[in-house]
This record gives sequence, C-alpha cells and structure tokens, in this order.
Amino acid sequence: MILLVAAIAAAAVTAGYGREIAGMVRTAIDCAAQTGTCPTGDSASSGEEPSEPDGNGAAPVLPGGEAGIPDPLDCWGWVQGACDFGQGMWLEGSDMATEAVEGAQSLGCHFHICNPDDFRETWSATGDGLWHTVTDPIGAAQDSWDAATAGIRGDYNAGHEERSAGRVALIVGSSVFGAIGLGIRSVPDRDLPAGTVATHLATATREGRMGNVGGAERAAENAERLAEASEERAREDPTQDNLDQAERDRRDAERARLEAKAAPAFELLLETETGRGLNGFLHRQGTQIEFVNDPDRRGHVMYDPHTDTIIMGEDFLDTDPVVAASRLAHEITHARQSSEGGLPDPTRMDRDLYIKSALGTEADAVVSEIRVYEELREQGHDIPITEWETVYNESYESYMEEAEGTGMSTGRAEENADIVARGELARLIGTQNASVGNIPYTEYYGNIWDQY
Repeated sequence: MILLVAAIAAAAVTAGYGREIAGMVRTAIDCAAQTGTCPTGDSASSGEEPSEPDGNGAAPVLPGGEAGIPDPLDCWGWVQGACDFGQGMWLEGSDMATEAVEGAQSLGCHFHICNPDDFRETWSATGDGLWHTVTDPIGAAQDSWDAATAGIRGDYNAGHEERSAGRVALIVGSSVFGAIGLGIRSVPDRDLPAGTVATHLATATREGRMGNVGGAERAAENAERLAEASEERAREDPTQDNLDQAERDRRDAERARLEAKAAPAFELLLETETGRGLNGFLHRQGTQIEFVNDPDRRGHVMYDPHTDTIIMGEDFLDTDPVVAASRLAHEITHARQSSEGGLPDPTRMDRDLYIKSALGTEADAVVSEIRVYEELREQGHDIPITEWETVYNESYESYMEEAEGTGMSTGRAEENADIVARGELARLIGTQNASVGNIPYTEYYGNIWDQY
C-alpha cells in the first residue's frame, strides 16, 4: 500500500497537469462538436412525474465517457483478473498517448510551430499556469493529484480493483509531455481560477461521484468565483452574449455546488463493497443524477425509470451522509432492477400481484441499504440498528435455526433464509409510508395500478 501511494504521488507530480489539461481540452472539443455534451445543470421540473431532461440539462461526462466506466473484458475463470489488469494497462496507455500528443503540440507551439495567435496565447497561458502553481502550491498539488488519479480511483470505485492496479503499473511513467502542457491552462485574470465554470463543473462532478469531498468542494468554489466574475462582466457590459454566458455560468456553478454537497454521501457509499458494486453499475448504465428544488421533493431522493434518472432534492443532501449513502444504494438498486427488467409492469398483472411484486422490489432495495449499514459499522461508524434490519435479521436467523438438522445444505439454507427474510421485510414495508405522497406503500402502489 505504501508503494502504491508513493507511485501515485510520483505520477501526480509528473502527469497531473497533463491529465487536467487533457480533460479540459476534450471537454471543449466535445462541447464545440455537439452542444448536448456541454456540462450544464438544469433540474427536473415540478409535478408528479419528472420531466424529460432537455438538451441543456445534460450532466457532465463521467470518467470513461458518456456511459461511464468502460465494461470489463469477458475472460474465462481465473484468467479474468489478468485480463482486467491488462485492460487497465491498455486504458492507461491510451491516456498516456493522448496526453503525449497534446503535450507535444503544446511544446511545439512554444517554438512557434503553430499559428501566431496560438503562439502568443501559449506563452501567456504558461505564465498564468506557473503563477497558479507558485501562488497556490497546495491547491495546485491537490488539483494535480485529483487529475492524475482520476482513472485509478474511477476503476477502483466501480469495483474493478485489478484494472485499477493495471493503471498504476503504467501511470508512474505517464506523460512528461502532458506536464509541459501547462500552456493550455489559459487564465484571463490571475486573481481567478484557471479554466471555465463548465470545466470546474465537470471536475466537481467527477470528484464528487468518486467521493473526493475536498476536490469537489474546491471545484465548486472555483466555479462560483468564475460565475461571479461572469455576472460582473455582464453588469458592466450587458451584451446579449455576456448575459447568456452569465446565465449559463450561474446555472453550472449551482450544479457544481450541489455535486459538492452530494460528495460526502458518495464518499461513504464507496467505502463499502456493496456501494462500489452499485457505483460500477451506475457508470456502466449511464444513469443520470439530477437535483431539484421542487418543494414537494426537496427532502427526497427517488428513481425515475422513465428517464433512467436518480432525482435528489436539495434538502436531502443536508441529511446525515450515512443516511444519504444508504438511500443512494436503495435508488441505484432500483435503477439496476429497471435495467434488468425487474420492475413490475402494472399493465401485465392483476392489482394484488402488482402490489406484491412492487413491495418485493422495495425489499430488495432496502437489503442494499442494510448491506451498506453493516459494512460501515464494520469500519467503525456508529449507526443505530433500523427496524428494517431487525425484521430482516430476526427472520433470517429464525429460518436458519429451523433448518438445522433437516439435512439441508448450508448454502441452500442461506438462500432460503434470505428469500423468507425479504418476504417479511416486504410485508413490513407495505404498512409504512412512502416518501412520495406520505401514504402506505401498499396504497401507493395500488394507486399506480389504478391509473392503468
């Protein structure tokens, strides 16, 4: 572990700026090529059903692309670990090649191997980047660390430990050219952070979803400062372009603030094996996360299967991060159920069966919450036992006791005990109020069936 940390630290020094810069460049290119890929921050509208996200509400691209972390290779048996390790080396090598090309282009531009405007901008921006490093060395080092380790942490937090190790195997030698790419860090005002509000939103999203609270908060603070400067420009020179840019920057800065508020929940979620597995699905599936200020949903989090979106009310982000992490696990489980065709269809079954099936999916999601709680307790977190946990555990243990001496194998007994315990949990959930509507779950799902 010490050698791993040392290797990553060395890589951060040599490659951190290159990664951050490459990310900014790719964001700018994607944004110019297709408006829908530009990071923005619109929220869902109010109403009973979340609205379809419009073109301006797309979330920032997550590590690995629009759909998130790349899928692992499908290899046979024990070879899977070696395949994952090799894929990690390949992915890191691809990043290194991209950074080398971009760094070489920037290096050449320092010697006028580019058009005159880019030549002047490159030298000016290099000075600005070095100024940032000298005047804020701690912030520069933190930014470099976050950028250099984004791929490693992204794979690890998605449950791909071997692939993460494969990245580490190459990252020490990563991108000397990328470090030279400091020239791309254009800073129009040395009193302001480098980059744009959109690039800091992308960083806040990346770091927040990987549980890096400090990194997300720094990016959100930078986004806020740049948004304030943009608004000041619009007041001093109220052209339509400046007004439109100020509006976009304010929206993106607000989204960055909310991403930073969600980061503590992701930090705790990713401390657990259950959470990392669910996070891996979230990236592979490309499920979106939206923040809403609708008064009816500000304190809730829910999954909308129609848009494949997890919707978080802002007040929900102010709750205990432990509770927020468990609720995230709950809603991601619903997203996984939807992708696997596991959510019941009210048009294909009678009312009683639909309600029973829906309560079963709720029980499965609650079991994810229970697993997160259990793993966090094992790591020293002081978390009270919930009523749901008590019912599940007592039912599970009761079945296991009854199975003793019956000749049933331990594996079969554990499977049956889990099924019985989830059934008891579903019955309990049916008597409790849903977070949406504040009516019993049985009535809530009955009302849904009645609408069809």
